Amino acid sequence: QLRWGEAAEKFQQLCAVSKWSRAFYGYIHVCTLQMDGRSDMAIALLKTLPALVKRKEIPVEAFVVSRCARFESEGKLPPLPALEMIYFWNSFRQIPSNLLEFLLNLVQEAGKAAENDNEDKAYCLFIEAALLKHLNRWDEAQPKFEETSRIGGKLKYFTWVAPWSFYELGHHRILSGDMSGKDLFTRGAEEVKTFDFIARYQMVTTEVLRDLGDFSMNLEHSPVTPGDEENEETPVISNDDM
Repeated sequence: QLRWGEAAEKFQQLCAVSKWSRAFYGYIHVCTLQMDGRSDMAIALLKTLPALVKRKEIPVEAFVVSRCARFESEGKLPPLPALEMIYFWNSFRQIPSNLLEFLLNLVQEAGKAAENDNEDKAYCLFIEAALLKHLNRWDEAQPKFEETSRIGGKLKYFTWVAPWSFYELGHHRILSGDMSGKDLFTRGAEEVKTFDFIARYQMVTTEVLRDLGDFSMNLEHSPVTPGDEENEETPVISNDDM
């Protein structure tokens, strides 16, 4: 429902009581503050997050470290940062089409503003493609995913863009009856270079193949990071196809 202010309050509470990862909930709190237009508060909170990181070996805390490092290096957050998290929680599909259109306009404007920043430009292009997909406008989404699949491997911070572009392209092929989409899953796994949601990529692609009755693809490039599955407090992310 895009009620960022209310969401910020809830994530602030979660950050305060969490025994799983205060740093991760704190980062989502930062994202919701930024989306709510409270940039100064978001930046002030972001600066406190490195002290909350306790287990860098788990992907979500490594992710927070990466976002903090980018801010320290370049002084910026991702454009519309909460949309990155919404994508990985597979939650665009739960947003009404009128609000998806609203977000699409925001992302397109952010993309224009990021024209001279390759990182932010690629990020905005990917999110734009994802929104178009969920608006059932695949003919517009596909060339954008194809572009992000080409340029994503050159990114320093948004390292997930290339593999997830290949995932989206491959999944659409499979849904269309073209099993060559499996090859794009493998290509995406090969593009995974760092920690950014590696386990999530492995889980989603493996589940699609399992539903097809095909266990032949080797995803050893995207191993589950030890420790990520250990704590029962880990937030549940929907396993439904994206």
